[in-house]
Amino acid sequence: MNKLLLLTGNEWPDGSSEYLSAFIDLSCIVELSVSVDFDPNDISNTLTNITNLLKETSNLQSLTIDSSSTNAENICLLVPNHIKHLQVAIQSIDEMKLIVERLKQLSSITFNMLLDINSFLPDFLTWLMEKRNQSTYRNDTGYFSIWFNKNTAQIP
Repeated sequence: MNKLLLLTGNEWPDGSSEYLSAFIDLSCIVELSVSVDFDPNDISNTLTNITNLLKETSNLQSLTIDSSSTNAENICLLVPNHIKHLQVAIQSIDEMKLIVERLKQLSSITFNMLLDINSFLPDFLTWLMEKRNQSTYRNDTGYFSIWFNKNTAQIP
């Protein structure tokens, strides 16, 4: 098994990584999708448990965090250095900028857009080219993808 999809409600179960590792060799997982709603009253515990799980996934390359109830700061805390591809929902252009600035090890990011980016797109692209000038991007309905350190022309 090299792909894993985890769905949970508001509360991430304590000891879940130990439980999963009894059935699955987590070091073989290269693609992980986590769907969780972060309960504001239990966010610290949820972050700790997901971080513990991610520590067990040493070969993980691609991470999807499916949650509209977290913020960019928490996402940056969760994503380990060995992740190369990230897909995440965001609430604002500022969250996009924070993730791009902090997670420099990423080869690509796909943002699930919870806002209309078109009005902010020219300013964001100017900012992106100043920060990571060898980037390409694609703007699709509901998604905005960026590939870093590529020398190809931008995709419209």
